[in-house]
Amino acid sequence: MRNIIRLKQVQRTNSKLFLVKLIKECGQLDLKESKEICDQLETGQTMQFEVRDISVVKKFRNEITTYGGEYLISGGADFVREFKMLELGLGEDSDYIKFIIEYFEVVKDKSKFFESILANLSREQIVSVFENLKEDYVSNMC
Repeated sequence: MRNIIRLKQVQRTNSKLFLVKLIKECGQLDLKESKEICDQLETGQTMQFEVRDISVVKKFRNEITTYGGEYLISGGADFVREFKMLELGLGEDSDYIKFIIEYFEVVKDKSKFFESILANLSREQIVSVFENLKEDYVSNMC
């Protein structure tokens, strides 16, 4: 199995140089490739790169938080294992919610995403969602 790290920047890091070095080291990339990945992350794109083994994915996950910034990270054996557990129906509700939230952060067409979820709700559930959002909508519009 290939170990791919998928990365989306939610909040910028305090040290872009650190991020470039980390991606270079973990992905065994040259400096130019690593910098290009960081530049693309800053535009809001989801980027990916291959790492040599599972331990590198764990190292990357641990070290990326060292210098600030916030990232959505998927990939590696842990991610694949968790995803397969969800596919088999063996996850907790919170695991499914976490996956859906992470997916929402990277999906480009958010209206399609919401439509697919809302289409599975009953009329009563849709009205309930509307009622819950109504107050926020009105207060934000005034």
